[in-house]
Amino acid sequence: MKTNGVTTGAKPKRKIDAIDLFCGAGGLTHGLMKAGIDVCLGVDIDPACEYPYDANNSAKFLLKSVEMLEASELGRHCRKNGIRLLSGCAPCQTFSTYNQKATESDKRWWLLRHFSRLVGELSPELVTMEHVPRLVEQNVFDEFVAAIFERGSKNQIATCRCILVRL
Repeated sequence: MKTNGVTTGAKPKRKIDAIDLFCGAGGLTHGLMKAGIDVCLGVDIDPACEYPYDANNSAKFLLKSVEMLEASELGRHCRKNGIRLLSGCAPCQTFSTYNQKATESDKRWWLLRHFSRLVGELSPELVTMEHVPRLVEQNVFDEFVAAIFERGSKNQIATCRCILVRL
């Protein structure tokens, strides 16, 4: 059916396969799945996250540091013909306004570089990053954005203010 020149009701031929880096207990994974995106894998270094992640999501949980992660480990969890989405969130503890002590000497500060590295190695069709507001003020965020643009990607960067709406 066409509405204003746009075909509606057609099912996509290729489905989105998402990988959630820094997945924590799986909140973003859960939201992606509710939106109809197939999440293949959640990755986090915190063993306390595995139980709630598994209990609330059907995706596989990988207990591993993103620093040690290779793109080949991620790619094998996705369908060959799927549209790959790599999602992640730099650990918010280092960029939160509540943590006034975190500096560039904190190892977690630089984990965004490993997210960028994996984007380059995996070459996903889609990348999304959740962040805390203070992150956009940091050089490491500028480096992340520049690295994605340097790869020749067609990018759109948007900051969305999310609010809780109760129905």
